[in-house]
Amino acid sequence: MDAAELLTAEACALALRREELEKDEATLVQSEAIAVQNKMLAEKKLMDIGGYECVVRILRKDLAG
Repeated sequence: MDAAELLTAEACALALRREELEKDEATLVQSEAIAVQNKMLAEKKLMDIGGYECVVRILRKDLAG
């Protein structure tokens, strides 16, 4: 394999890796958005069942004790 073929093969491998990284980045962005939505839903549920402040106090008590 001469130098030109080697560089071509490396360029192809890098292009494939770049595509994989771009897909991974898109998946990460989507996961972060889902996590934020889930956090908001969880906070809403906490407020529905007794108020956010009450839950924070309970959690602080658990962490301190």
